[in-house]
Order: sequence, then structure tokens, then C-alpha cells
Amino acid sequence: MKKVLWIYSINVQDGGPPFGYGHNTSGKGVKRFKEKLKEELPSDIDLQFISYDTTSNVLPSADLIIFNDLDSRYIPEKIKEKGLCIPYQNIYTGNVEDVTHLILNSLTETKN
Repeated sequence: MKKVLWIYSINVQDGGPPFGYGHNTSGKGVKRFKEKLKEELPSDIDLQFISYDTTSNVLPSADLIIFNDLDSRYIPEKIKEKGLCIPYQNIYTGNVEDVTHLILNSLTETKN
């Protein structure tokens, strides 16, 4: 079983989301996107969506950590080095096919 964590939301210094951020990470469309993505991935991949606290020194542990390119400025370098940066456009448009492809390719590359 491969553990995949997706940093789907960010909490900055004051504990809240970045300015203008909340409407993009909540709602019915996002819920459908997450459900569809989980359906498309093989059953041996445990995909979990998390919120990352930028004030925490704890780095998430997983076989793969995903974040989007707009959030990358809030992500520590240690996560960026081993993580997968997904174009935000794929999330915004609900492009599950491309995101699934990126995840599977990344997991295959980490095996080698």
C-alpha cells in the first residue's frame, strides 16, 4: 500500500488561509474532484487530503506528498524536493485524468 498525502489547504502564520484562498478549496466541485480522483487511482494507493500548517516544524510522512504550484511558496524545501507539484489549473478545471497520470508516474519514478 502506497501512502499519498495531498496538501490541499494551507494555514499560514495567523492560523487562517492565505488571502483569497478559501473559495478555491471548498465546495461541491472540490468534493467531487477528490472522490473521482480516489476512484481513478489503483486500490493500493491510500490518498489522503490534508491541511498543512506553515508554523509547524513537523513534516508529513508519506510515499508521495502532493501540493499545487500556487501553494508551493508556502511549502518547505524538504517537502518540495521529494514532493509532486501539480499545476493548479488541473485542480481548478477538475482534470482528474492528468492528475492521476502525474501521481502514477511520480510513484513509478520513486520506485526506481
